[in-house]
Amino acid sequence: MAGTNNRVYVIGDSVLLGTVQTLPAALSGWVVTMNCVGSRRLPQAIQVLKANRSRLGSVVVIQMGNNYIPGEDGTFASQIDQAMRVLSGVRRVVWVTVAERWPDRVTINKAIRAAAARWPTIRVADWAPIIASHPSYASDMLHLSPLGRLAISRLIAGVVGPPPRTG
Repeated sequence: MAGTNNRVYVIGDSVLLGTVQTLPAALSGWVVTMNCVGSRRLPQAIQVLKANRSRLGSVVVIQMGNNYIPGEDGTFASQIDQAMRVLSGVRRVVWVTVAERWPDRVTINKAIRAAAARWPTIRVADWAPIIASHPSYASDMLHLSPLGRLAISRLIAGVVGPPPRTG
């Protein structure tokens, strides 16, 4: 993937849609592509990743699961594996856990954490405990306040890490 070492592709739903200003700013030195759409589910995101495969770069950030419908298109764990097969060759895939507003979101986060053991390129940005400790970051435990946007952006930037050095 020559020429893509400093690119980050971010795919998500309405939660990350709120970070279109804060996340690229937090990822200083990276060329960031934001592809976030309200109500998006992981099977839809997988299709977007397939269609944009040649433009992804060396890091992909995924924040999905808020709109998961249990039993639709398989388990969330099987959907993660499907996404990771599409992302074969990407140096780092950052999966962001979701707020555990509903019991099935705990299952989603367990699936994300377990996938990191199966896929060595996965790094987990564990948002769930942060949002649980700071309810002011999202009044509905989902859509982010200005402080929540900054907090999730800092979390993701910390897991993505610094851009590769050039020269």
